[in-house]
Amino acid sequence: MGALPLPEHLVGDLTQRKTYVPEAVHFQTKPQIAVDLIGRVLANGIRVSASTFDELYGRNDRFLDMRDE
Repeated sequence: MGALPLPEHLVGDLTQRKTYVPEAVHFQTKPQIAVDLIGRVLANGIRVSASTFDELYGRNDRFLDMRDE
């Protein structure tokens, strides 16, 4: 399952009810989404030998740590 970046202003009790966003959906930054997706890939035994990313991800310690696992 993929992930879609959801603007932070669409997350919250009242807004989520008005926009039909499920309560299980919560705000995540793009690096947080990437960490979750990489975790799923690694958990399924898929290994990546090379990757590229921009400075947004390069400044995120959790993302960089996840890549080393």
